[in-house]
Amino acid sequence: MNNIKRIATSIHLWCGLTIGLVGVYLAATGGWILLRPQGDTLVNSYLVSTGNCTTPASFDRVLASARAAYKPSPIDSLWWKSDPRSSLMVRYHDDQQAYFDRCDGRLLGLHSRWAGAFGFIEKLHRMRFLPGNIANNVAGVFAIGMTVAMGMIGLFIWWPRRRSAWKPALRFDPMLSGRPRTRNRHSVVGAFAAPATTNFPSNSCARSIDYASVANFINSYPDVFAPSPPTFPVDPGSSIAASALRNVFQSDK
Repeated sequence: MNNIKRIATSIHLWCGLTIGLVGVYLAATGGWILLRPQGDTLVNSYLVSTGNCTTPASFDRVLASARAAYKPSPIDSLWWKSDPRSSLMVRYHDDQQAYFDRCDGRLLGLHSRWAGAFGFIEKLHRMRFLPGNIANNVAGVFAIGMTVAMGMIGLFIWWPRRRSAWKPALRFDPMLSGRPRTRNRHSVVGAFAAPATTNFPSNSCARSIDYASVANFINSYPDVFAPSPPTFPVDPGSSIAASALRNVFQSDK
């Protein structure tokens, strides 16, 4: 057991000095992205906010406006929020995105998904500066590494082997100093942070999946995966075909 723990400690240490640094980078950029809804409301209010109306435009009308507003690339998806004062966003396959008034379907603005401070930080977070589909694969590898090396192995190293050792393992020892004190602080903080360091990276693995390939597979078997069109909490009066509805997303963030 001591040999296993020694090996696990070495893996945990060196992964922390390598993958851990990438984790700090992803956490910092991800934290900035969490502020994007509030930031867009302040900086780009003319794009994300519209007037309140009782009869919003149908999805068909918005998509027709989107096709007319930007022709170089086909439409990828349409995003809407339950807030009746928010605009509708259409994203194209070349990562351009347009905003439309949900009341009359008119164009409010058009820019790259990666434009502006928030878009640039999101590009860094998603590693879209890498060519092709490498970004998703790299993000998935680091997410798995964070989950296993930092979370699971860290818990294995910390886990008390005796019942009497649980209480000391969960509190700071004020009598320690130097390296033992540092190890004690690291162990206690790591024990409480382990659920987050395991949960968040494992969830991000799902975001690194190539959803275009998954969507193509699902659309190849519509009777199995989507026997009926999805429903929405607030129906804007859309009559889009069921195949198009699979690319309509609700987002309140």
